[in-house]
Amino acid sequence: MFEANNGKEFIQQLETYPAPHIVLLDITMPEMDGIETAAWMKENLPAAKILVLSVTDSETIIISMLKHGARGYILKSSKPVVFKQALTVSVTPTSI
Repeated sequence: MFEANNGKEFIQQLETYPAPHIVLLDITMPEMDGIETAAWMKENLPAAKILVLSVTDSETIIISMLKHGARGYILKSSKPVVFKQALTVSVTPTSI
């Protein structure tokens, strides 16, 4: 388990840490934002499951993140039970 401040730092940390199974990803990050990071992950870490945790509720951004492989999208203002449900659902295997 590790933490990164942006997508570039996330990629650099993969040199030290094993690839994660689950990534909690924000949209707004410096240098390499969540959309760019999700696109990179879809190409390079397709087995990792992305759960977006953001303050952004723009439909366009939500759709973009889902197209880039996000398994779930919740707002940071959500109650803990919503986060728990999203985490459980996002890691459940699908038939897609």
